[in-house]
Amino acid sequence: MKNIGRCLAVTLALAGMVIDSHAQFGGGGMRRGQGGSGQSSPSGDNRGPSISRTEQVTNQLYDLRMRLMITPEQGTAWDNFSARYRDFAMAPSRVTVDSYELSALQAVERHLSLAQYRFSLADHFSIAAKALYAVFTPEQQNTADQTLPKLLQNMEK
Repeated sequence: MKNIGRCLAVTLALAGMVIDSHAQFGGGGMRRGQGGSGQSSPSGDNRGPSISRTEQVTNQLYDLRMRLMITPEQGTAWDNFSARYRDFAMAPSRVTVDSYELSALQAVERHLSLAQYRFSLADHFSIAAKALYAVFTPEQQNTADQTLPKLLQNMEK
């Protein structure tokens, strides 16, 4: 019974984080190939129109798939890899806590739950990456060695 209560608490905490994440990363943006309105980003830099985090991840995966030249035989491994990458990239990386809402121990538990959740996603992503890498040709492995570390670095920003 204790485990059910803990699982429920973790689920509720994660649901709250997903809502916070959606509010932070949700919204408009453009899909690949659409025209823009010429608006600059809120920070004032001139990088062009801002796109949602979901679209960024989708575009990154599309670019990676094109660079790797995934074959139909590699499709299942790619689909698993891309789903695990998307899960990990879209997961909240920070806990937003209003000091008046939680006690100190509740805040610590929320941070722990998020860390456990992200570890689980990273573990599943690692397994999927290894499975995909195993079906690559030497040329694809070389391309992955050159591009995937940079992609992962950008995920942390």
